[in-house]
Amino acid sequence: MDYWVEVKHRYRLPKPYCWEIYRADRLGAVQRSMISYKTEAMARIDGERALRQMLEELDARPSQRPNVPIQVRKREQ
Repeated sequence: MDYWVEVKHRYRLPKPYCWEIYRADRLGAVQRSMISYKTEAMARIDGERALRQMLEELDARPSQRPNVPIQVRKREQ
């Protein structure tokens, strides 16, 4: 899956910026910052940190698909 961070100017001064994480196959953000930031750079740094953490948690999660062996049947003649 492709994920990326976008920094948005959504609020009024003194802290107008926030970050949002998006995924390629979804229309809306999958995660948003709970706080706002004074600068765009601060929001981007924290957003990228959140993205790395989210991806590490996804990698550590066990597969949702059960581990079932594939059974091959011989064709009857």
